[in-house]
Amino acid sequence: MVRLTLDLIARNSNLKPRKEETISQCLKKITHINFSDKNIDAIYLGGNYIAVIEGLEGLGELRELHVENQRLPLGEKLLFDPRTLHSLAKSLSILNISNNNIDDLEILENLNQLIAVDNQLLHVKDLEFLLNKLMKLWKIDLNGNPVCLKPKYRDRLILVSKSLGTYLY
Repeated sequence: MVRLTLDLIARNSNLKPRKEETISQCLKKITHINFSDKNIDAIYLGGNYIAVIEGLEGLGELRELHVENQRLPLGEKLLFDPRTLHSLAKSLSILNISNNNIDDLEILENLNQLIAVDNQLLHVKDLEFLLNKLMKLWKIDLNGNPVCLKPKYRDRLILVSKSLGTYLY
């Protein structure tokens, strides 16, 4: 498995740090990274300043995407490019989008674990529709979302899901 490190990102970017800059300071200026390895199966990008998830169309082997806790401007939410979502729909099985102000979810047909803690998911009906389509989902964590305050939301979601069982948090 390829591990995404600061050094790997620095080597694959066109930006080179000036003498007085650290690698971390230089990386704050990067807007795009091009990887030649299309066999990446997991990406961990939590705690960064990413506003839009895009450009992952060539990663047909990507199984895990962790983009939790992005440091977004107040009131902004993490966005997903539709082309990227479409290309990842068949391969992605684990998605961590916690604490990103997300208020709606897209269907990723092979998803089996969804971690969406501390977002703005509000409507049980929207989640019922989503879970009805996610046939392989066996674990979902929605803690800290407004929907968790709705009466019997867990019961409704477990009933509608074909595969969830009791792994609803």
